[in-house]
Amino acid sequence: MPNWAEQVTAIATAVSALGLLSAIGAVIFAGQQAREARIGRRLIDRWEMWQPVIDAIGGKDAYPMFDRLVTKMRAAM
Repeated sequence: MPNWAEQVTAIATAVSALGLLSAIGAVIFAGQQAREARIGRRLIDRWEMWQPVIDAIGGKDAYPMFDRLVTKMRAAM
């Protein structure tokens, strides 16, 4: 049976390992977000490309959420 010091060391090691895995996951997620932000211009380009069709089927009311997203992306750039 391990003594209390060995038990505390084992628990601390397990908690540290979980923290490290969480940090690695956060770095990967941040990298993906940064990559998407660099190509965020693509969304605006697609909106402008499809604007005549969107206007023909009802304008901005046809896709209100898409319109708001494009507006936010334009403001961010």
